[in-house]
Amino acid sequence: MRKLKYGSKKNSTMKIYFSASIGLFLLKFFIILNLNPKLALDIGGGRGVFLKGILNGSDGENYLNGLISLINEGIFSSAQILSYFPAGYPIVMYSFSKIQPNLTLLFLSTLQSAIFSYSVYILAKFLLRTKLQKYTLFIFLMIILNPTLSLSSLVIGYESFTASGVILVTALLIKYKLLLPENEYEKIRTLLSISLICGFVTFLQPRLILGLLLVVVIVILSQEQIKKSIFLILISTLVISLFPISLAYRNYQSTGLRYVSTNLGTTMNLGVGSKTTGSYWDVEKGIVCDGASDNQVSDSDLVKCVMKWYVNNPQKSAQLFLFKSMYFWSPWVGPLAEGTTGRNPWLRYGPYSLFSNNLIYKNFFVDNIELFISFLWFLSTLIFLVYGFLILIKMRSIERLIGITLIILILVNWGISLLTIGDHRFRIPILGASIFLQSIGIVSLINNLTRLNRARNL
Repeated sequence: MRKLKYGSKKNSTMKIYFSASIGLFLLKFFIILNLNPKLALDIGGGRGVFLKGILNGSDGENYLNGLISLINEGIFSSAQILSYFPAGYPIVMYSFSKIQPNLTLLFLSTLQSAIFSYSVYILAKFLLRTKLQKYTLFIFLMIILNPTLSLSSLVIGYESFTASGVILVTALLIKYKLLLPENEYEKIRTLLSISLICGFVTFLQPRLILGLLLVVVIVILSQEQIKKSIFLILISTLVISLFPISLAYRNYQSTGLRYVSTNLGTTMNLGVGSKTTGSYWDVEKGIVCDGASDNQVSDSDLVKCVMKWYVNNPQKSAQLFLFKSMYFWSPWVGPLAEGTTGRNPWLRYGPYSLFSNNLIYKNFFVDNIELFISFLWFLSTLIFLVYGFLILIKMRSIERLIGITLIILILVNWGISLLTIGDHRFRIPILGASIFLQSIGIVSLINNLTRLNRARNL
């Protein structure tokens, strides 16, 4: 078996990337060791678990309550919070509590941070084998130093694991495409690794399964003969599906009902209605479905009810989709920001919190400059993303495939947001993919402007 080989120059470059990844992890580990919020959880029997080494997230209380239920009642706890929210993330925390309860969350944030650094390094490693070598450094820095993405690993929430998972899957799909046909064993092992990672991601957030399955299918079809492709697709689908199926099994053992979680219909209903703009924070939102008055409507019936409303109200639906798109791509802060990232560490402890509390800033900058900057940020985000995608499409070969898989992950996640609520927090799992395309667009624009300037000076 022949493995992918790198020249001495690329080996030196990879060592730099590896060192940078380790350096960022060690910096965050130092922060983790010094995070000690004054919050303790009562897990029963007079025992307390302290929130050490991690910050609370947007749904932190819900995941922590799920953890407490698992600790007190076991894996088949009947607590409603474990069936409403996907139980995957609390189960991951629960596994750490078996090692040392007082260090449960410290282990969690450490693992999240380590996986994030590793996934970005692996992405850079395989990008060096493609025609995207000249973009690799910028992509690496833009992803690993992105404040919201990087610091999410210090927060209680599924976002960091899923974002790292998407980055790692992208890297391994590139590896799979690069492997020669004779490297059969390595190709199968890589595909199995991809499937397991996709499965774990859907274990934490089941709504990501559609986009991940699509990209796996596309990559397999692009690489293998049709008969072999069908077999590999079936195997990958089975492996990926086992994870959400395990959640459905847990819920069946706990409640007697077969479902992964019961929050889809409720979330969809939050983003629909004649008086809402699709935002989580709107006061008047939702519709009344048959059976709602006597609490007889199920989650699946609620999903059908909302979908029927969309079909019967096409004009309002189009308006909602437009607003939700703006919210999905909105900045993390500022007058255009819309979503549930209020506990984003960068916003709570970063420079913006210092500026925004300054009296001079409030009086002279908020109204005059923030709106302009927010619009510029919003538009440039989409422009560079589309431009980067078009650059990859023109490059063909593996680079075209990278562009297609990334845009599918982005569009599917965006589309799911349109059917639920407008929240820029839903963008975090595919943030690495969007930064990737934006980085390609930014570097390409700079290179084009440089060449144009040189041509004028000749």
